[in-house]
Amino acid sequence: MLENNNLKALSLTLSHALLFSLTGVFINLVSSEIGIFEQIFYRALFSLVFIFLVFKPKIKECLQKDALFILASRAIFGFLGMGSMFYAILNLQLSIAMVLTFTTPLFVMILGKFILKENVTGNQIIPILTVFIGLFFVANISFVDKISFGVDLFPFSIGLLGSVLTAIAFLSMRSALKIVSTQVVIIWFSLFNIIGAGIVSYDNLSIPVGDDIYYVIAIAVFGLLSDITKTQAYKYAAAWFVSLISLSSIVFSLFLGWLILDEYIEGTQVFGIILISSGIALLILKLQNISPKLKSSPL
Repeated sequence: MLENNNLKALSLTLSHALLFSLTGVFINLVSSEIGIFEQIFYRALFSLVFIFLVFKPKIKECLQKDALFILASRAIFGFLGMGSMFYAILNLQLSIAMVLTFTTPLFVMILGKFILKENVTGNQIIPILTVFIGLFFVANISFVDKISFGVDLFPFSIGLLGSVLTAIAFLSMRSALKIVSTQVVIIWFSLFNIIGAGIVSYDNLSIPVGDDIYYVIAIAVFGLLSDITKTQAYKYAAAWFVSLISLSSIVFSLFLGWLILDEYIEGTQVFGIILISSGIALLILKLQNISPKLKSSPL
């Protein structure tokens, strides 16, 4: 039975990784006529409609007074994190942008020490340092004559900022899940994305035409399916197992970036990606002893 559950979790997590990578591909394929926040708007709108049609949540549950501040915090930081992630995907090579999203557990651990007073143990220092050294190689920093970067530093920094913001959102979600259901958290997140993206792009919010129709639909559908498959995977295996297998999206991104987007990265950047993946994998393995309540939440 346990083996069957692990196989189910493996297949679901690999599906999530592929769908997550494909979402990144379609974000790159959308024309400049459809901006970042317009993509977020349509993705959130699709998710919100889906949640209400499938789960039929009660409005009263969504408006619990003791959870409103936490839900709003999770929604705000999640929205800013998603916007940053979309920007990084659009302006960096897909595999590099994707590997930045996986630094979130690192920032969850660091920020958790200050926000939730969680302990960072000595044996977690090496994985943390490994991730930062990996980022150094991914940025392809050169000190010949003058300091130069092999990537566009601004979107690279925005991608890292997105991971920090997502980490704060995740820490807020930990607190929120003690009070409300996962569906309520998703509803607030989707609703705030619609409102936030609508406000930012209100003067140029356009209806997709031509190929953009299919790309925007793909972003919404694959993004939602990616979330669903990963959530389902947590029902069959421990959080550390699912999070570890999720790193396969980096491999999918490398392949799809080369196959569809004609992207190539240098050997030093591949080495950096390996270091980051190894560091994150070690961190996830260290986190396998977290409480059952936290195991229900994705890393």
